[in-house]
Amino acid sequence: MQAGAEGVVARLQEAVERVAGELGATALPRPLSSCDDPLAELRGVRASLPPGARVVCGTLNATSHDALVQLLRNDPAQPGSYAAASPQHVHGYATAYKLLLEAGFSADVVDTVSTPVDPELLDAAAPLMQHLRVDPERAARHLGVEAYVLVADVVADVEADLAVPVAEQRPVTFVACVNDDLQLANNLLASPALGPGTPHQLLTYRGMTSAAEGLNRGLHAAEHDLVVLIQQDIFIPSWWPARLHRQWELASADAGTPPSLAGPFGVRYREGGREHVGHAVDRDHLLRMERPLPAAVDGLDELVLVLPRDTDLRVEPRVGWHLYGTDLAMQVHRAGGWTAVLDLPCHHNSLYHVLDESYHHSEAMLAGKWPDELPIVTNSSTITEDPRERRVRDLEDFIQGRHEEFTLMAQALEEAQREIVRLNEQNAQVRERNQKLRRRLDKKGG
Repeated sequence: MQAGAEGVVARLQEAVERVAGELGATALPRPLSSCDDPLAELRGVRASLPPGARVVCGTLNATSHDALVQLLRNDPAQPGSYAAASPQHVHGYATAYKLLLEAGFSADVVDTVSTPVDPELLDAAAPLMQHLRVDPERAARHLGVEAYVLVADVVADVEADLAVPVAEQRPVTFVACVNDDLQLANNLLASPALGPGTPHQLLTYRGMTSAAEGLNRGLHAAEHDLVVLIQQDIFIPSWWPARLHRQWELASADAGTPPSLAGPFGVRYREGGREHVGHAVDRDHLLRMERPLPAAVDGLDELVLVLPRDTDLRVEPRVGWHLYGTDLAMQVHRAGGWTAVLDLPCHHNSLYHVLDESYHHSEAMLAGKWPDELPIVTNSSTITEDPRERRVRDLEDFIQGRHEEFTLMAQALEEAQREIVRLNEQNAQVRERNQKLRRRLDKKGG
């Protein structure tokens, strides 16, 4: 929110109506950020939509560079708000995605109203972003956004899920490892499914040495039939647990046996190539693949994993903090079970994404544990060998290179020494001739 918001609203509505016209969709008449009750408005629109219809909506960005400056200057109020308050809701892209999910929509940002960001502001903000573990490239992109345009589709058959109030849902156990309580509070704990009066069990574990330490404790302590291993930065809408049970039963009926492991996003690769499968919002992008769900897959992303409480599966401690979804799927495959991706849209509101050394450690552990299964394909990488073997080869190549350099240097040194000997011999001959000449000259002079 920033000064000049009326002009931004006008540009935003023009963009919303243009996109809606191009798609033949329904355009919301005003930004979500200016509705008295944006959730109620979205639910009302969803209920009135014909099958297959889409909605285009917009919202002002409360995290633009101008808004950041005003916030840091301790004056976030808008012109005119001193005299008369108007309904305003504070939205960023993550807030918009969560709001639309709760209303039963699967949405994606398709356009923005943007202005350039002062490079000096970005440079000055870089240390703060690093301290907060904020992706600087993504932050720079969104600081320049004054408003978002989103296209939203109704989640398939969501009315059946919404018909079950949270208090009447079959209970589920959720298990999460926590290292950032603010991330937890703003995402998983902010999920309407886990709000006051929820029948669901939430187990959180802090100070763990690996994901396995906390998640395996949660599996042991779980009280309900389905256990959801979930990350602290995941947001799930109120209807998600009801949909989980329906999707689990649908997958079980389709296959003739319940899945041993499930989640909202995974990968198929045993038939060749890499096919991403699933439906989720990852940071600021909607991931929704064409393959119908539920679907059998070969691996799962560990953002959300679902297991029956009576499972013998356990998270492998050596794998660390990454790729334990892949490892669990490998365990299932080895045991003759099957792994499913269910249609369970959620928002993965991760701050930062980088395949760092801890990720490569997890790759190495998988390669060492499952050498007969290589190559192992994940949603982020392909493991063709144990990285430790590659490092040994790199070390051997380095040593060989240094040996070759040493050999060349030794040969050059030998050549230089031979040249020195030759020059010394020449010098000795010259000195001897000079001495003879001096003796002759001395005799003549005498």
